[in-house]
Amino acid sequence: MFLFLQTGSCQSSTEHRDTAALPTSAEQRNHIHCRKESAVMEKSSLPVLLLTGLCGAVFSLTRQHFYVGIQTSWPEAQRFCRTNFKDLSTVNSQAELEQLMSMAEPGSLEPWIGLYRDTQEWRWAAGQEVTFCNWRRRLFCATAGPDGLWVDGVCDDTFPFMCYTNTSDISQRYTLVLQPMSWSAAREYCRQNHTDLVSVQDRSENAAVSARAQGRVFWIGLFNEPWKWADGANATYRNWYYRQPDDWAYAERCVVMSWNGFWFDFNCSLALTFYCCSADPSLRCQLNSDWKTWDEARSFCRSQNADLAVVRSQEENEQLQQPPYLAWIGLLHDQENWQWVSGADLGYSNWKTQLFCAAANPEGYWWDFVCDLELPFMCYTDTSDVSQRYTLVLQPMSWSAAREHCRQNHTDLVSVQDRSENAAVSARAQGSVFWIGLFNEPWKWADGANATYRNWRRYSPDNNDGKQKCTVLNLAGADNGTWNDKTCSEQRPFFCQDDVRDLILVRENRSWEEALDFCRSHYSDLTSIVSAKEQVAALRAAGTQSEYVWLGLRQSLVSGAWFWVNREPLGYEAWGQGGQPQCPLSSHCGAMSARTQLWTDLPCDLRLSFICYRD
Repeated sequence: MFLFLQTGSCQSSTEHRDTAALPTSAEQRNHIHCRKESAVMEKSSLPVLLLTGLCGAVFSLTRQHFYVGIQTSWPEAQRFCRTNFKDLSTVNSQAELEQLMSMAEPGSLEPWIGLYRDTQEWRWAAGQEVTFCNWRRRLFCATAGPDGLWVDGVCDDTFPFMCYTNTSDISQRYTLVLQPMSWSAAREYCRQNHTDLVSVQDRSENAAVSARAQGRVFWIGLFNEPWKWADGANATYRNWYYRQPDDWAYAERCVVMSWNGFWFDFNCSLALTFYCCSADPSLRCQLNSDWKTWDEARSFCRSQNADLAVVRSQEENEQLQQPPYLAWIGLLHDQENWQWVSGADLGYSNWKTQLFCAAANPEGYWWDFVCDLELPFMCYTDTSDVSQRYTLVLQPMSWSAAREHCRQNHTDLVSVQDRSENAAVSARAQGSVFWIGLFNEPWKWADGANATYRNWRRYSPDNNDGKQKCTVLNLAGADNGTWNDKTCSEQRPFFCQDDVRDLILVRENRSWEEALDFCRSHYSDLTSIVSAKEQVAALRAAGTQSEYVWLGLRQSLVSGAWFWVNREPLGYEAWGQGGQPQCPLSSHCGAMSARTQLWTDLPCDLRLSFICYRD
């Protein structure tokens, strides 16, 4: 038999009483009545208690969601949920999504859910490790952020910067200079006062440099020098205008001189005047007033035994005849050429790409795009026949649809493993921008779950301002029920989730013992409630249809102590006024009021609805 050691007010007495000696006080009569009632009920309840002693606490947990109308940031919402529940809500199915939608307040702000953008994780759809990449960075000098990710910027922007000192003293190796400077000025300062701007060789060094930055964006010693002269010369003189080159719209790859002698990068397909310089250095360069594209201008100059102008110094720049507006010179944006100021190879990189699926352009450079954008795509077929290996599909599709098409009709979207394969794929592209099989899945659930269900709004996530790392649930219009990425500091309501028992209300009027038998026959047991969270779950299960519902709560007729029949500890209690009933005359079974949300003792033969928990 199950033994309860808690002591109630109904004590078993060994004192011998003469049957002729009748109690003389109401208190004494009540005490004897209580003992007699206990004895009768104890005898009839013996099978129940025996069963209780043999039955362990077997139950399953289910995830339940709670809407919190407080408006706060995503990190604060997560802290609230982890303090009061388990975590921000994870959504693994359409059914769970609809449950959240039904709970949200009409007309409220879109609430947070638990999906957030973690570290970048670019990978190939076919599963290979990303060992080769060919990103088309737009700008020409690199900064690092507090998260350790690198961003390309305009070199004339001013930022703090990190100098490197070649020393064995690790504490003196990295120096953060807080005075904002342009990249060139920062490099000059570091070379005069330390060794150079910092070069980052691996992940651990990147972490050390980021830690020293104290949460700031700062210049590192990485720069892009893709500019080449038309005649192949490598002179380093440049005369860029302020905040140039800027590679506007990823389409400015040729250089013009303006009327004041400064240089700008421009779209090569525009028709402008141009400079032709003779191969004879004694002859001056001539400004040609014909309007031609950069390629047409170079071809024309070469047909005249000349070439587009090469400018090696400030003196040569001043010798060119000032154009009335703009004129081509011979400087061209060639292949990417990112390099460290120290001369070290770029063996490690940590670029911050903004979006989440990769496409390649006809030149072989890769861009990150919103995954819903519809583009042609390149499929790969695992075959020894090189001519059949790559298939360009010109019908535009989203990245996901393209992957599905390739997997059904070929092997997969193409994975590019080295520069020669990248060139072969680009040659097959016929001038198209096309999807490749590279994608970024940085989105994680707050509780660590890795479920793949997603319900993004069309053209989301788009990381609009570069800072959208948290997710909201849209509640209105055509986007109702879809998700969108937002800046985590915005103030919004949110959903919490918790693991609770899977409860079911049985709307059949039964006595407590009949309810117990029913639950154990059809489910697992009459429910116990061991926390405030489970109390909320039980109240939700009870609804408002019944005034009272049976719980798996019973009073020991030996000791008077209350206990859960599934052997859970009675740590949490929600009794009504007066607290735990001490010695009821005939009310030895526990029920919960759906109206008052409190527990009470009732006669066990009352016929009520009841709550079971499932297996």
